[in-house]
Amino acid sequence: MEEQAIMDLSFSLNLMGNLSVMLAMILLGYLAKPKKESLQDIAKLVIDYGIPALIFSAFVLEFSSDMLLSMSTVFTFATVTAIVGYGVSYLVIKVNKIDKGQKPEFLLAAVYGNTGFIGIPVCYAVFGSEGALLAAVFDFGMTFLVFSLGIFVLLGKQRSSVNRVLKNLLNPPVLAFLVGLIFSTANIPIPSLVMSGVDMLGALAPPLAMIYIGGMLSQMQKIQWRTKTMSSLIITRLILIPLVTVICIKLFGITGLVAGVILLETSTPTMVAAPLLYQKYVGNPSFSASAVFITTLLCIVTIPIIMLLL
Repeated sequence: MEEQAIMDLSFSLNLMGNLSVMLAMILLGYLAKPKKESLQDIAKLVIDYGIPALIFSAFVLEFSSDMLLSMSTVFTFATVTAIVGYGVSYLVIKVNKIDKGQKPEFLLAAVYGNTGFIGIPVCYAVFGSEGALLAAVFDFGMTFLVFSLGIFVLLGKQRSSVNRVLKNLLNPPVLAFLVGLIFSTANIPIPSLVMSGVDMLGALAPPLAMIYIGGMLSQMQKIQWRTKTMSSLIITRLILIPLVTVICIKLFGITGLVAGVILLETSTPTMVAAPLLYQKYVGNPSFSASAVFITTLLCIVTIPIIMLLL
């Protein structure tokens, strides 16, 4: 019991530290008040260059053969949790009669969590290097899904042709995933100087994404705190989806480190890239920008509680 209490305290402190850094960068973006044109440039830099660099560089991580089964399970569960997320979100949308115009942005903000910036560091702090590696695998899966299935759903009625859909599926992050997979499985050597450059580019993505969120919030006349849709989003992202994931984990008999990583990643707040993607493909992302801010504040309470259910 005493060891468990110490772990819970350590978990909360590490989570608070990561959230503090994230919120500080959001505050910086808010105070800087970048222009709309600058925000669009930041979004392009993050989505087309920063995120692909992060994905590619992650494939050079070395791992032992006995981790392959765990990695496969975690990768598969990334898809399972996405399916769970869409199922729960569609049900919430129907029950609460959420406006159809907000449906695509609601789905994007509810289904996909911040599995990278928050998920990976917290998994490392709580579960060690193996936990960080499994968290990175989960993040690979979710990244692939958001830039394929996520964009497919986001486009909605704009999916005017198969060519348009395929064009959006073959975006820089997905291409980086495929190229990284080829380099990893074929054991193709990469010069250290090249990887240093890729790592530096990838390191730009998290802070730039958070600065973007702060910039978007500075342009909003009012943050959507107390709307029915936002309340539904918070409950869906931080409570309902993790609870259903707990049930799935127990049904599949998953335990230990793998179960812990899956649940923690599923419990993360709305991904930082949600408003960037919505702006690039649809329009004004004020709702998803507010969702990132609010869910990030609240997850410091919800994640420790959810993790106690394992």
